[in-house]
Amino acid sequence: MFELSTRIKVIDIRDNTIRFIGRVLDVSPQMDSSGKFFKDVVCEGALSYLNDTKTRAETYLGDPEGFVSWILEKHNTKVEDTKKIYPGNIDVDGSVAYTCNFDTTLNTILTVKDKFSIEGNIKVREESGVLYLDWLKNFSNDTVEVRLGKNMNEMVKEKDVTSLGTRIIPLGANNLTIESVNGGVDYIEDSNARSLYGTIEKTVQYSDITDPQELYDKAVKDLPNNTQPKYLLSTKALDLSFISGTDIKTFKLGTNLHLINPILNVDDTYKIVSLDLDLLQPYNPAIEIANKPVTGTTAINDLRKDSISNNSVHNGVQVGDNFGIRIVSGDGKFVTTLNATEGISIEDVVRNLKMFFVDIENSTLTMDGIQRLTKDGKVVIVNTTNDNGGLFEIYDKDGNLNVKAGSENGTSDNVGGTFILYNDGKNNPRVELGTAMDGDYGGINLKDSSGATKVIAYGDDGNGNGVVGIIDNNGAKQRLATEEFVMTYVNEHIPSTPEE
Repeated sequence: MFELSTRIKVIDIRDNTIRFIGRVLDVSPQMDSSGKFFKDVVCEGALSYLNDTKTRAETYLGDPEGFVSWILEKHNTKVEDTKKIYPGNIDVDGSVAYTCNFDTTLNTILTVKDKFSIEGNIKVREESGVLYLDWLKNFSNDTVEVRLGKNMNEMVKEKDVTSLGTRIIPLGANNLTIESVNGGVDYIEDSNARSLYGTIEKTVQYSDITDPQELYDKAVKDLPNNTQPKYLLSTKALDLSFISGTDIKTFKLGTNLHLINPILNVDDTYKIVSLDLDLLQPYNPAIEIANKPVTGTTAINDLRKDSISNNSVHNGVQVGDNFGIRIVSGDGKFVTTLNATEGISIEDVVRNLKMFFVDIENSTLTMDGIQRLTKDGKVVIVNTTNDNGGLFEIYDKDGNLNVKAGSENGTSDNVGGTFILYNDGKNNPRVELGTAMDGDYGGINLKDSSGATKVIAYGDDGNGNGVVGIIDNNGAKQRLATEEFVMTYVNEHIPSTPEE
């Protein structure tokens, strides 16, 4: 036998099912005090093949099923045929947006499972000589009864009260609280737990939640998991199927065990999460089972592990796998986010506007909202919008409006693009350029110091001719004549006789 290359398969000869498939991990030649020589062999399951390859700095966006296919395809291109693993049965839901970081393929899968709170468990099975990775909510629906006085040898019931709280303070991204949606109170309380244990405050992090109502709903849903003591049970029970040959429901990972021990006040159903099976005495395995607070047929892999990711906040800056880098202004009005999938965005929380966005993949820059360019602390250029479209404004160093250009932004009679020049302030327009609404022609208005229009120039007079005019002090419009117009007029009005 050779480390990492000799493959191992354990078959239950009663029904030819494969109980274990993997490889030799360690071979240790030994000698005991009696003079007996032997080899102690440690094996690891086929899931460990995914530790032989590393991921690269690549990003996946999609669902768990697509993620498994994507990452296994990359693994399979790097390993021998005996270590290739293909997508199997997958029935879990969720969303994955993750950038790999040169970790092992197995750790990457487990990290995605944990970070995005995707339920279920993962295992590798062999079928017709091919290895498949299954990701299932439940590996088995079989239930085996384990009862004191029948097939239960030992039981240990451990109770963990160190992690419970009776008053839960949920914290979202950048320490977001639920005060705004919970009557000004930042916590929710379990009255039953409080009557038993008194007031014990506990914070629970949901670092990827940015909405107070969503944070509140999630905290209420998780309340029983945080306000009750957790239990870890271990037992030694007889697998009677090896003895009687009558019960086909053997102990396997994922099998439900209905434990009945009235002395320890245990009568509930749990999942087998660890199975220590001696091949020479397969009828007497050591079993580890787990559950969240005793509420029914629920299972977790490691009861002592906190599944909530606690990404700390430092002066308004938070780093997390779900959203990258997130920075919140001191007044909470602006949120800046930097990550691999969205690029850079600046969000105006008050007006619900995303003002800045970089599309890294396509190398484009998109702006949505209001952008201001300042000099010496004063705004000199503003890019924004009006009801009709875009708007561009230029100010002088003293903050006075000088230029405005936009879509349908001028006099009420124009359409399309407009351009206005001001004498230091929006109340002092002096030059207006636009497109007339009633005839689709260009127009210019020149104003005096009082803001009254004194000179006009229009591209159409209604007869296909241009018009230039001066407006006198009485408001009368005097049309300026062209040379051609004057010559024509004079020729038409020359007297035919000296008397005339």
